Amino acid sequence: MVDLAAGPAVRVLGPTSLDLHVVLPGGTGYLSLSFSAPVVGMSGPMLRLCEAIASSLRWVV
Repeated sequence: MVDLAAGPAVRVLGPTSLDLHVVLPGGTGYLSLSFSAPVVGMSGPMLRLCEAIASSLRWVV
């Protein structure tokens, strides 16, 4: 579990992927963000880039 600006999310890190499942406003479901890299080792700059993109998610009401 991680806290994003958009709310709580489940973070799943695989060897070549990063998946985040963010709770939608009102608890009506989840938004799934999926990032993948063509090489093994989803870490370093690529992981930080994907996490920065996910962290920029905001809900506008």
